[in-house]
Amino acid sequence: MDNIEIHAHFWYLDESKYVIDKISQKFSDRINISLIEGSESNSEILEYAQSKFKVVKYVLVENMGTDQNGFIKSYKTNSEEKDWIFYVHDKKDLEWIDDIIDPLINTLDNFNPSNIVGIIGSKHKQQTIEDEEYVIKRDKELPFESKLDIVRIKHTLVWLRQLQYIAFQEHGFFCKEKINFDFIAGTMFIAKREVVQLTHECVHDSFFTSGYSPNGKLEHGLERFYGYINECLKLEMEAVL
Repeated sequence: MDNIEIHAHFWYLDESKYVIDKISQKFSDRINISLIEGSESNSEILEYAQSKFKVVKYVLVENMGTDQNGFIKSYKTNSEEKDWIFYVHDKKDLEWIDDIIDPLINTLDNFNPSNIVGIIGSKHKQQTIEDEEYVIKRDKELPFESKLDIVRIKHTLVWLRQLQYIAFQEHGFFCKEKINFDFIAGTMFIAKREVVQLTHECVHDSFFTSGYSPNGKLEHGLERFYGYINECLKLEMEAVL
């Protein structure tokens, strides 16, 4: 597992310790952490991480875009140039954490993915994107009091399509064969470096500030975009239990 680097975003104290305990079952050398500026839990989270890992590198980010903003800055600042990236973050729901992290931890026992695999994620969280056709259908079905769900889905889809446009315009990547692709909801996975690298190169710094929205946020588009970039690179997604 020397070819895997770990990046993690933490905010909630107890939940962060819970995630650190899971990661430290398999790793002890180094962890790269992102934290929210001014959070009262930062010092205690760092101290706990230092008790489990030999080296702890960290960055601070504004509370906008939360885990994805943190991931991008952590990767940009503290990349170890390893072949694979293991990315996790905290969550209030511990059962949700178990469902998505435990399969990743278990797969490390015999970690030897095929060259055609670009993302490894939990089968519990594997989903297919809700495209424009789906949104139109759902919009007709939902009562007026539930329209906020449609707004969120539309907003997420707008961000995804913009990121796809940037991938094509700036990097020449376009996957017309796979519009309805799979992704790992929750954005925790083990991914090849080139998948993470290309995904992050399509995200401009201003997206997390001037483009921030409390509903249908950029990170919702991003969690789908990793799957799209994986398709562009003609790699496969492996869903594990």
